[in-house]
Amino acid sequence: MRNVLGRELPYTIDGIGELRSYGSPTMTRDDGFTSGRNGGSKLLANIRSALAAGDVRDGAMLSFHHHLRNGDHVMNLVLIEAARMGLRDLRIAPSSNFPVHEPLVALLNAGVIRSVHTAYASGPVADAIGRGGLRVPAVLQSHGGRARAIESGELMIDVAFIAAPASDDYGNINGISGRKRMRHTRLRDGRRALCQAGCRHHRPSGEVSDLPRRHHAGLRGFRRSR
Repeated sequence: MRNVLGRELPYTIDGIGELRSYGSPTMTRDDGFTSGRNGGSKLLANIRSALAAGDVRDGAMLSFHHHLRNGDHVMNLVLIEAARMGLRDLRIAPSSNFPVHEPLVALLNAGVIRSVHTAYASGPVADAIGRGGLRVPAVLQSHGGRARAIESGELMIDVAFIAAPASDDYGNINGISGRKRMRHTRLRDGRRALCQAGCRHHRPSGEVSDLPRRHHAGLRGFRRSR
């Protein structure tokens, strides 16, 4: 068969099986999904638009990643906006919680957040969970256990939000482009953290005084088909 570049390819390869030539970003995969859509931009004006486009409803499971550590404001911004939209009983699955997420305590108390599924918790959110502030007991598991739960379908995520300093119109993100590109920075105690270049905590020597407190990052949402 001939691919889109005009090169001849075999139909089968021993040990791999039948091959299928790449056609276009919108070709249908074996699982029924497409890798893209025809034309247009996936960029949205704000977080509210992203929540609406993701069809987030009461009781939805929202996932967040912790690569910004104690400098992560993404989860705060998303869930505060969800509260403003009147959403309730949300289940959240952040890969970790840090002291910076203190604003979520009020959302726990108000019933905006019903449950937490995470691999690590510290600070005010952890204290609130320990005091019984959740309607449903929190689930804590290892970082690898989280991946297994998602892969197995045990943890079903409706929409996932992830921060990145750069994205194209089609939603492809990376951490090495943009004005606030990310890099690993060594802390004074020898640990490594993800810091955005140019933030006030980044030093030419590679040391930082503390974990970064504030970042300006883009968002990418991944929506599970209902």
